[in-house]
Amino acid sequence: MFGMRRMVGTATIASHIFIVDENHALCRGYSAILGDLGLSTTACINCTTDCIHKLQALSNAEDGLVIVGPNPDEREVFQLFRWLHRERPNIKTILISRQASDRDFCLDVAANHVKACLPHTARCEDIAQAILDVLAGKLLFSSDVLEQAFQPIELSPRERDVLGLMAEGKTYMLIAEALSLSCKTVDNHRHKIFKKLNVTSKEAAVARAYRRGLL
Repeated sequence: MFGMRRMVGTATIASHIFIVDENHALCRGYSAILGDLGLSTTACINCTTDCIHKLQALSNAEDGLVIVGPNPDEREVFQLFRWLHRERPNIKTILISRQASDRDFCLDVAANHVKACLPHTARCEDIAQAILDVLAGKLLFSSDVLEQAFQPIELSPRERDVLGLMAEGKTYMLIAEALSLSCKTVDNHRHKIFKKLNVTSKEAAVARAYRRGLL
């Protein structure tokens, strides 16, 4: 693929490498990149739930690499990242995403202990280099992203209540009724939530809250 086969040093070889994406052609492409580096793909998996099940079934899955493509459901992807950090903290993760140019999205990815977030248009050479760097223990985020990513987003209990009802799809009037608040008070909470999450819409607020584990 690169004109010359590139081998990975034994110090950086992962015991298991999983590729997660529902697009089989894309999985084969990522697997070919790994093969060109002298690495073997343990399995190509089409959903995050199956990835968790396979990792749970492995007795020697204390280290490894999970590459997540751009097509799985976003909420499920971030649930996978949180599970990996909690249950398999030594497994490294790379996300390839259509939102890699969005700074807040990258902040949320980094906050979930992912090692790299690459654009879905990344060249094979760039993906290969990212794999080598991540296996070597590098974090492929800028220092300012890493510094900001782990600053907590503090929501008050009432703001969490409002956000939770937003996630249920309720209108602001119904949220006010459910919480026995005035519409003006709900609107004040909405403004504070949007400001803290750095968003401008209910949909964006809910999406970011799921990424940060606030819902």
